[in-house]
Order: sequence, then structure tokens, then C-alpha cells
Amino acid sequence: MSYSIVFTGEIKASVTRDQAIENLALLFKKDTASIEKLFTGKKIIIKRDLDHQSATKYQMALANAGVVTELLDLSAETDSHSKYTAQATTSNPLTVAEAGMTIIEPTNSPEPSIDISALSMSDAGITLVEPVPVTADNIEPPLFNIAPTGTVLSDHKPPASPAIDTSSMNLAEVGSRILDTDT
Repeated sequence: MSYSIVFTGEIKASVTRDQAIENLALLFKKDTASIEKLFTGKKIIIKRDLDHQSATKYQMALANAGVVTELLDLSAETDSHSKYTAQATTSNPLTVAEAGMTIIEPTNSPEPSIDISALSMSDAGITLVEPVPVTADNIEPPLFNIAPTGTVLSDHKPPASPAIDTSSMNLAEVGSRILDTDT
């Protein structure tokens, strides 16, 4: 099941509006001006696609910050969910279009005017270019010889191998972790 956290726009009685804004700014690591935009009095989805355990953790953290939230079950998606989505997009100028929505209207470009009056077509089956037969008399022998096997054909010497110092390198044991991905 998938859940969303909906901010109702309400503040708990135990905190002031300024305290709630400051607490949310610390929680979301945002400036207070961007957090103030959430306090429109309308319901806004703050976090989407959470499992139940994660959703309740978010809800508890937001409750500790002093705001009232609701848990919205996305598996029972209703029209009210799309209402929350529409309200959430009004505070953010960048949004994702709804499925099936036309983003760019198709335009009818004018048909190109190509002048083909100078071109003509031959009847089907007409040979356009007469083939020139190739005979043995027309072939000239190449101007090179074939060298005997083992003959060096170039004076080019391969480049010297680079001197790479590997004395400071070592090999890890089989199965050991080379990179620490936890950091």
C-alpha cells in the first residue's frame, strides 16, 4: 500500500505559527520564506509514495514540529486526492502534467513548395545508364610487388614501455569490499 502525507494547514494549539514555521524549516532544511508558502490554509501533499511505517514516522515528525497532518491512502485513490494535488501545484511553479494531457498543441506546418518542373521520368524498364563491360584487357597490373615472408616492411620501432611504479599497490583479499559505499 502507498501513502501520502497531507499537510492540513493547521497548527497545533501548543505552538505558535512562527514556531511551527521555524520547526518545519529545520526539519526540511529550507529557509523560512519557502516554508511560509505552505501555510495557505489549504491541504497540500508534502510527501508521496510511502509505505505505512515510513508514513507514520513522517507524520510523527511533523506532529512534533507542531503541525497537523493527515495520512492519505493512495491505494484508495479518490477525487479528493487529485484535489490535493491541484492545490499542491499552485504553490510550486513547476509541476508534472496529468496522464493523457496534451503538453504541446500540434501545429500544421505549411506544405513545402518544391519546384520539380525541370525533372522528368522515363518509362518503366528503360535503362538509364549503359553498363561498360569489363574485360581482362582493361585491367592494369598493380605497381607494387609482394615481399617474401618475414621481410620487415617498416623501420618504425614500437614505443618503449612506460615505467609504472606499482610498489605502493597491493591486492585485496578475495571477497573483500574495495569501496566503502556507506559514506
